[in-house]
This record gives sequence, C-alpha cells and structure tokens, in this order.
Amino acid sequence: MRQEITTKILKELTSECENNERTLIRIFERVRDIPYGIINSRNPEDVYRKNKGTCSGKHLLLKELYLTLGMRVKDVICFHLNEELPRNIDYRTIPEELQ
Repeated sequence: MRQEITTKILKELTSECENNERTLIRIFERVRDIPYGIINSRNPEDVYRKNKGTCSGKHLLLKELYLTLGMRVKDVICFHLNEELPRNIDYRTIPEELQ
C-alpha cells in the first residue's frame, strides 16, 4: 500500500484522537467493524475503499496502518477445520464487545 494512501487513511481515522492509546484503539475498532465480504482483493487500499473484506484483507489493512505508526507487527497464520467448530453457539451469551 502506498505511503501517501496509508497516511491519508490514518488522518481520516484518527483526526479526533487525543493520545496514542486512543489512536491504536480507534484504528483497531474501525478495521474490526468493516463488514466481512468477498471483494476479490486482499489489497488493504481496496478493503478500506470498499468498506468490505475478508479476514486476511482486513488484517493486512490493520498491519499496514500500524506499521505506518511505527509499531512492530508480526504475521501469524492459524489453521482450523470448520467442521471442528461448534455449530450450536448461542451468540447471545458472548459478551457484546466480542461479538
């Protein structure tokens, strides 16, 4: 992602943040709240512009934004089999901040 685009996105997201901690939280919340959707691109700029993306595209966007702020970021890959996930989750029991 081009530096000028990343900087522009950061300004849009953090213009009202009063400190570094609030800036990091605001960026995380904004990327978290991007709806899941297939856009045939994992490019962070596309994910931001279309306000939609897959898990990997959203993670790449978050990574780019945090790197631009000078944070250290590590890539981690986790594998799981969907068939092993529980099917009968009562989502109402999950704390609201984790939904």
